[in-house]
Amino acid sequence: MKNFKNIFKISNILIVLLTVVLWVWNNLSISRMGVARHIHYKNASLFPKIFSHTGLIILTIILFLILIIEYIMLNAKNYKKCIVYILFVFNILSTIFMFTYDIKKIFIFYYVVIYIILINLILFFEILIKYLKKK
Repeated sequence: MKNFKNIFKISNILIVLLTVVLWVWNNLSISRMGVARHIHYKNASLFPKIFSHTGLIILTIILFLILIIEYIMLNAKNYKKCIVYILFVFNILSTIFMFTYDIKKIFIFYYVVIYIILINLILFFEILIKYLKKK
């Protein structure tokens, strides 16, 4: 039981650290030209066709499938549904963000999309561990 609490604490700390890193990365990309050049190079070399419109639609479908699976797991174990509601709001806002903005408006757009995916995966594995623990 104690190991599961540590896993949840570590995952929450990881979410906060990812948020801080993304915020600092965004501020550095605005204020430092070397960082901006590095981001531009990485954007051109790593993400040429991955986050196209079709790719964003597929990512959105995957995020909402994960949300449905989490809801089914929590519903089977009679947990509080507030986690799923928070994730649902987060996924709606993430979807609006992904389809409203692009690389021309936000320079670190690709990294923000990766951040959104990582947050969803971390929370999915948290709920999966809770589900398997009670089974």
